[in-house]
Amino acid sequence: VTRAEMLDILDLLTSKKKLIPDVPLYRRLVLGKHVHTEKRDCRFLAEMLQSAIFSYKLDAASQILEEIISRPYPADQLAYKTGMFLIEAHPSSTPEKMNYFIRHCHCLRHADKKEMALEYIIYCLKKGDYKHLRTFFQSNLSVHKKIFRKSERIELILKGYLGILDYLEWIECIHSDENERGPVTAQGGEAAVVENYRSLTCAARAAEHFKELLICEGPFDVFILKYLEVQEYYSQIGEADVMLEEYVEKNPENLNAYIYHYTFLKRHNLKPEERLEYLQTICKMDPSNPLVLEYADLLDTSGPGITEVVKILANFVDSFENKDSKDGWKSLCHLVLDAAQSEQPEIESSLHELWKSRSSYWTLYHFQRPKLSGTPETWVFKAAVLRVLNRSDKEFPTIVKEQLEEEDNETLLELHEKYQQRARGKRKEKQRQL
Repeated sequence: VTRAEMLDILDLLTSKKKLIPDVPLYRRLVLGKHVHTEKRDCRFLAEMLQSAIFSYKLDAASQILEEIISRPYPADQLAYKTGMFLIEAHPSSTPEKMNYFIRHCHCLRHADKKEMALEYIIYCLKKGDYKHLRTFFQSNLSVHKKIFRKSERIELILKGYLGILDYLEWIECIHSDENERGPVTAQGGEAAVVENYRSLTCAARAAEHFKELLICEGPFDVFILKYLEVQEYYSQIGEADVMLEEYVEKNPENLNAYIYHYTFLKRHNLKPEERLEYLQTICKMDPSNPLVLEYADLLDTSGPGITEVVKILANFVDSFENKDSKDGWKSLCHLVLDAAQSEQPEIESSLHELWKSRSSYWTLYHFQRPKLSGTPETWVFKAAVLRVLNRSDKEFPTIVKEQLEEEDNETLLELHEKYQQRARGKRKEKQRQL
């Protein structure tokens, strides 16, 4: 079968004419049952089917699919995927019809059953039909299914998805309440709870399902966030705090668990000491996390501890995503300048060691030239850091100055000159004293 013939038959199908044995191509495709050509012909039919779907020629696609199914060559995955697409695109499509189709597709040996279930879930979510989804999950939680289920973890995850359905229904309820009565009476509180009985019921069901996930370890982030949103909406701050604390205890290696609890505590201005401990843990687990900047701001930089903060920020800007971070380089610049102004040999020695350990790659990675990376503000901060750490490199600060002059940016030029003076001023005073 040539591509020209493939296009001809597609046009024929599009014209809504039925294929008849008199058509030569039909005789070759349907009546010719040679085994060695079967796979090749099915491949071309699959290409035709793809072309019909992409051009949204649904009648043609259904006829091609019927022809593919009639052949002995297995095309289970293609059959169920196309069938679901055609049912979804049909004007009279309903979850009942899709469920009927899915149940009859279970006999297809080469079709991925998990993928099939996921496609059905996505279809119901598009339709906003949570009733059928709830029935689907509850059927998978039935007693006879548990006999074949090897892991209790799957049981918990299925219940978590039931909680997601309750959460989605709850979201619709509170949004409809806000539209009908305004946002003031839908913000929670006893009066709103009485009026919004349905939304409260959905929230209670969701919370009940989400609670069970806290029994075992596992990264259940998507469920925990929804549970937290429900609790905060009804001002259950104490319960939410306990829930997040348990989640951290159950998942000590899950970075997100610490982030969720920290941001919650910060949002409600709770437990400042515990927040600092969480930031420290986050910094150790992920030196490139944006929360590292918050951690650095809270640390003591008045004495020798400044060098440790400098190392933390140096590790932060070393990650590719923070390579040109304006906030990261700004914090590092200010700390390095403060450290350079100190008269403590211990601090100067630490800065020297910092440059010595990174000079092999920092010059090309952070201070590439003549083309500068990042924003003009970042250039200024980088130039100041380099001036302190490597006093012999005057080329990069000069290039930054020239670039700023070309852009006629007087504000940044003044800042650049100010930082350069601070970077070399203290050193010049020491040289005069010697």
